[in-house]
Amino acid sequence: MGFIFVLIVGLLAGTISGIVGTGSSIMLMPVLIYQYGPKEAVPIMAVAAVMANFSRILAWWREVDWRACLAYSVTGIPAAALGARTLLVKGDFDACLSLVQQASERLGIYLLNSINPFRIEGQKTIAIEALEQLGWDPPDWLVLPAGNLGNTAAFGKALREVHALGLIERIPRIAAIQAEGAAPFASSFRDDFTTRPKVKAETVATAIRIGDPASFERAVQAIRFTNGVVTTVSDTEILDAKAVVDASGVGCEPASAASVAGVRRLVQEGIIRPSDRVVAVLTGHVLKDPGALLRYHQELAPPPRFANSPVEIEPTVEAVERIIGNLEYGIGGALRA
Repeated sequence: MGFIFVLIVGLLAGTISGIVGTGSSIMLMPVLIYQYGPKEAVPIMAVAAVMANFSRILAWWREVDWRACLAYSVTGIPAAALGARTLLVKGDFDACLSLVQQASERLGIYLLNSINPFRIEGQKTIAIEALEQLGWDPPDWLVLPAGNLGNTAAFGKALREVHALGLIERIPRIAAIQAEGAAPFASSFRDDFTTRPKVKAETVATAIRIGDPASFERAVQAIRFTNGVVTTVSDTEILDAKAVVDASGVGCEPASAASVAGVRRLVQEGIIRPSDRVVAVLTGHVLKDPGALLRYHQELAPPPRFANSPVEIEPTVEAVERIIGNLEYGIGGALRA
């Protein structure tokens, strides 16, 4: 039996992404914009934010820069709590992005989403750091969540450039993983990218709940250049994978867990071989989408496969003793009743 090596990057493993206040690999983008972007020319920064990741960027920006920050959001709470002026849009992420693009063109607001070239350059460094940490000995696969497809496009650009520079001798294959309820790119892949469908996205993984990806064409180039694949996983598979990652002590948002669930799916389908070396990318912090944690571990009935439900007891030593007597080790070495 072979062995699958899964290196989790983007939160730990030497990047700054998981130790700064944003807790997200998206932080790699605004650092570049702040350093090299048109700082003096634009008074307002704006972003279409699904939930918390971009909200943390805006909070960081307010701390280091005087400009106003606008968040166009479906939910609004994280962005508002972290200091951005928040506009609640009646619609999904795709409606948010369309609106923020139009407003940026007409009102002179600087857009931070993945159509911004600095965003792609920042995201590109995730793949480069992973390769560097592996001693420039590339894995067989780079597996990542796929929503707006900025990361997929950026990874393809990174691999093309480091290969041209001679830093790697062979090119890893990219596997882009979408949620079943938000999978226009996977649908197009099955048609050899001859179509570009749009869908009404619905998934528990909010960061990839996107029905009309902005970086579609660039992501197609990345998949073709790397002989990559695009597949889907269910919300159940995503949440089960998240539970395993969380219990390992790393933790991630639901969308990030799509990459780990995708590895499992591709192994089952025989596309990833047991002997392959695989890098699975986690792009968002465990503190994003905390409601998913509560639902998975406390509210769903019957309990999911890896649920670790709290046990309610009376405030007595005897009650604690009864629980201790029934403890066993679960996933990640965690004690379970």
